[in-house]
Amino acid sequence: MEQRERELAAHDKSFGNGLLRQQIAAVAAGLAKFVEAGRFEVRKFDLPHIGRILLTDEYLFLTPYSEAHGRHSRVYQYGRGDTYEMFSRFFNMAWKDSEDRIVSPIAPDEG
Repeated sequence: MEQRERELAAHDKSFGNGLLRQQIAAVAAGLAKFVEAGRFEVRKFDLPHIGRILLTDEYLFLTPYSEAHGRHSRVYQYGRGDTYEMFSRFFNMAWKDSEDRIVSPIAPDEG
């Protein structure tokens, strides 16, 4: 995360002071209220912050980040096939490895 923050700071002065970490924490906190064991989980990963991967049952949406903001990066869509299967395998390995970093659900009276 620190490396990605440095990349962003080179293009945007609002970064470089932990803003990226705060943004990720805010997204995780926002999703925590929807967590249901066995149905919907949120996990933190220990992986390089080089892009966004959205994997559905049918498609892979891949956004490799440039050094600038992710919003300026292209999104690639892949249906089932070799690329989809490779990223699905990668995601499943990372998911299994992140079992100790599950974001806890927010109790109804907390959120």
